[in-house]
Amino acid sequence: MSVPLSGKAVLVTGASAGIGRATAVALAQAGAKVIATGRRRMELDKLAGECSGAIETIAGDLNDARFVDDLASKAGDVDILVNNAGILKYAPLMDMTDADVDAMFRTNVLAAFRVAHAVARSMIERRRGHIIVVTSIAAREVYPLGVIYCATKHALSAITRGLRLELQGHGITVTEIAPGTVDTGIRATS
Repeated sequence: MSVPLSGKAVLVTGASAGIGRATAVALAQAGAKVIATGRRRMELDKLAGECSGAIETIAGDLNDARFVDDLASKAGDVDILVNNAGILKYAPLMDMTDADVDAMFRTNVLAAFRVAHAVARSMIERRRGHIIVVTSIAAREVYPLGVIYCATKHALSAITRGLRLELQGHGITVTEIAPGTVDTGIRATS
């Protein structure tokens, strides 16, 4: 019996916790060669240990353009990108600071774009690949205490749709996954 993703190389961002971590585990169990990245090295080490070496981990911050360039170079042959990293701060809109807003837009939009852009370049050269972007139902709604998060997910959804339009002619599939509320640590970051 063949394993569904056997031989496929996958890069998962935001893999030190939550949806990214669960995705990395599921993909490794399905036979994929997984590169998992996130900011928390200790959590990534635990992930790698639990998956008996089926996952390679690379710790770093996607807000660092040099790190993303290095990551894209190391993951240059990936068949699938699961672009999942994100942050959230719950607060009334009038209590949000410029720093809060900047941090969410840098991580949830700019870093996600930067990773997709870098990985898509090698996919274009190979004329194949699949980019999966994890947004949220918050991309289509606005919730009290989550207005800025909703705005970042709306922006990321628009970028994802744009990537789909521009990359389809290069043999690249672009998929948006927009989950609802998930019980993960991201909600504890407020």
